Amino acid sequence: MTIISDFVSKVQHAYKTGIAREHAYRPALHDLLKALGDDLTPVNDPAKSEVGAPDFIVLKGEIQIGHLEAKDINLDSLRGRWCAGFCLCQYRSWGG
Repeated sequence: MTIISDFVSKVQHAYKTGIAREHAYRPALHDLLKALGDDLTPVNDPAKSEVGAPDFIVLKGEIQIGHLEAKDINLDSLRGRWCAGFCLCQYRSWGG
């Protein structure tokens, strides 16, 4: 399996239970991020910081290089934002 197909398979497996919500997709996202580089450390549910409280902070060494949000696949709740079990976006206010 490729990194992406492995991620999609894990998300689909959780989704097919019919009871999965946002937190159920976090392990798949964590594994995807780890697979992208041995030097990356995804931190799930980090302490609140100057950027707020993202679902993940991604570290490269000791430097924060990304803030990510995991989202439920229920597209109606996402107000038109493109997401598929996760949302790779800059952590900021969406203004709504």
